[in-house]
Amino acid sequence: MSTLTASPTSDAPSHALSPHDVAARFDVDPRTGLSTAEAGHRLSHHGPNRLAEASRRPGWLRFLDQFRDVLISILLIAAVVSFVVSGELKTPIVVLVVVLLNAIIAVQWLVSIAVASSVLWLEEIRKIFIRRTNSLN
Repeated sequence: MSTLTASPTSDAPSHALSPHDVAARFDVDPRTGLSTAEAGHRLSHHGPNRLAEASRRPGWLRFLDQFRDVLISILLIAAVVSFVVSGELKTPIVVLVVVLLNAIIAVQWLVSIAVASSVLWLEEIRKIFIRRTNSLN
């Protein structure tokens, strides 16, 4: 496996540089770190080192998204046509209940997938921190 090397002044992203080149790019000595004054200056100039929070789609919108599917639209139109043609409510109500249950189950499934992926992501982060902590000892 080859290692990408670039000069500290190159346009390469920091994650593609060696640790030494990253330290040189940000003008810091890895052995001593930043002085309190320099850390304060960088904090006031660049702001805190935080990731931007992702915008979350409200649950009711995720629920409504389930009705954008073409097949769901066809089922809803068929329920209306069935009521108009036959005048009975039994078939349209059954179709509407099935469509609603489908939407509820789909939203719950999406939530469970998101939770599962978050747990896996956190487990990977934990492994990284354990490796780094063990390597510092």
